Amino acid sequence: MHSYRLERSRGLDGHNVVTAIIEEYHLDLQQALYWLSGYASKTISNFLANSRGLPSWGEKIDRAVRVYIDLVARCVRGYDTWSYETNRYYGEDGLKVQERRKITLLPPASGYISKEELELEVASVAA
Repeated sequence: MHSYRLERSRGLDGHNVVTAIIEEYHLDLQQALYWLSGYASKTISNFLANSRGLPSWGEKIDRAVRVYIDLVARCVRGYDTWSYETNRYYGEDGLKVQERRKITLLPPASGYISKEELELEVASVAA
């Protein structure tokens, strides 16, 4: 989700999960983002429920498993936070985007080869 705006402006969004959702389910961008939000919420809910329902393997292993589960959760949460705090995806507006939950798509950027141009180039070299 975070990289979609930037990748779309560069014509590099063909591999992005948002594009895949749009194409797979025939949704518009907003619907795809709602779908992705719901999927992420269910995944997080399942992760938390499953982590609470783990069997016991003894105190030492249980402690290690709890640490591991906590670190996995922190990694996911940390990446999300980093995506707003860095300038990579939203420029100086990352914290505003995080607060308002609204983005503006960027105009097409120059200097990047599109998927179509790449396919034509590959076809001409192969011929």
